Amino acid sequence: MVVYECVDEFSAVRGLVRGKTIAVEERQLLQLTDSVIVTHPSLSQSKTVGDRRPYLIPNGADIAHFARASFPGTEPAAAVASLSHPVVGFHGWIQYWIDFDMISYAARKHPEWSFALIGPIEPLARVDKVRGMANVYFMGRQPYEQIPEFIAGFDVCINPFVLDDLSNAVSPIKLYEYLASGKPVVSVDMPAAREFSDLIPLVRTPEQFVRALEDVLSNVHNRTVSGNAVLRQQAVTCCSWEARFQQVEEVLQISLA
Repeated sequence: MVVYECVDEFSAVRGLVRGKTIAVEERQLLQLTDSVIVTHPSLSQSKTVGDRRPYLIPNGADIAHFARASFPGTEPAAAVASLSHPVVGFHGWIQYWIDFDMISYAARKHPEWSFALIGPIEPLARVDKVRGMANVYFMGRQPYEQIPEFIAGFDVCINPFVLDDLSNAVSPIKLYEYLASGKPVVSVDMPAAREFSDLIPLVRTPEQFVRALEDVLSNVHNRTVSGNAVLRQQAVTCCSWEARFQQVEEVLQISLA
């Protein structure tokens, strides 16, 4: 049995690939598979072969691991604790799909905020747009085990994808991890984030990004916001890797029947 799990619109990826070539090779692969799993609804149509539609199983998170960020006994990582607050935080792969125009705009509008970016920097990432800014800190790759301690030091988490064909098909793991931490989140208005639009502000422009951050940070110690932390965590209880694995198991059982 051959199962293909597609987690991105690979034909839209930039770098050392040709989109048209990837699309052709993927169609050939799809012809060979018994089952296809996609992580986002927008991938379903392009990964359909004949009358066989893919199964939708979004990404997830280690919910218990990231919940540690909200535990009273969790001390923020020293590298973040030493920054001036408020701290606007990001963790993940720092690639070209991160909107550094948006981050640069916010960092210039609010030089008193600290922007902490955790993760490996890839060659195509436009970090040059914020390099040298006194309030933007690149903290490099950190051990997975310690990421909750870094998030514990954030006042707000950001999900700043460039809005394009790639982000339209992404199921962002970091978004589930942020919500599992209970921390406030500001996200761009990508389809996967709209599921949580009642809990997190969604933005499309740098101006909206700054306004949303201002609103969140002005209420960060407010009781209502603290109560919302529980709601954010509850919203992703069904998104654990255990739950996703169970969904995959069910797909495999159907395929084997």
